[in-house]
Amino acid sequence: MLEGISSRLLSEWMAFSLLEPFGYDVNMFGHAQTAATFFNMNRPKGEHARDPKDFYPVLAKAEEENDEKSMDVFGILKTVLMGGKTQQ
Repeated sequence: MLEGISSRLLSEWMAFSLLEPFGYDVNMFGHAQTAATFFNMNRPKGEHARDPKDFYPVLAKAEEENDEKSMDVFGILKTVLMGGKTQQ
């Protein structure tokens, strides 16, 4: 696939993915956000609210381990989907 794409087009797609993330991670984060919302709406009294990362173990583990690449993905997703600030 990379043989048929120019450097400029690849760079544009990379820039676009920073503005509008797409792919597996964004899709799975959306599911985690839905699960967190459903849980929080139906949680027992006294139970603390959950974050989407609690339902997406890969991102939660990356945050705990302070994995720079995964944290960057989580930071971008958090910024775009949850209005948070990126961690750089």
